[in-house]
Amino acid sequence: MPLPDGSHGYSRAEVLQRCAQGACLVLRGRRLYDLTAFVRLHPGGEQLLLQRAGTDIRAALDGPPHRHSDNARRWLEQYYLGELRDAPAEDAPRTI
Repeated sequence: MPLPDGSHGYSRAEVLQRCAQGACLVLRGRRLYDLTAFVRLHPGGEQLLLQRAGTDIRAALDGPPHRHSDNARRWLEQYYLGELRDAPAEDAPRTI
């Protein structure tokens, strides 16, 4: 379902279903990214990303153990998929 800005909106159920099928989808706030193709290239190892599939990665990007660079954040944008339609409240746990 397209959102007002023309991007595609995804429900939590859609995200969880795709993760259950093996995709590595992560959130940064409401923004959804498909890191499936990047998992094997991640400098910190595949397991770190796979453990975060279906979750909000804002805390992981800001550290600890380290804060990701501006370049890493720009790199993330190439995997942008769309927006989460039913976004969690700001104070809710950072899982989908």
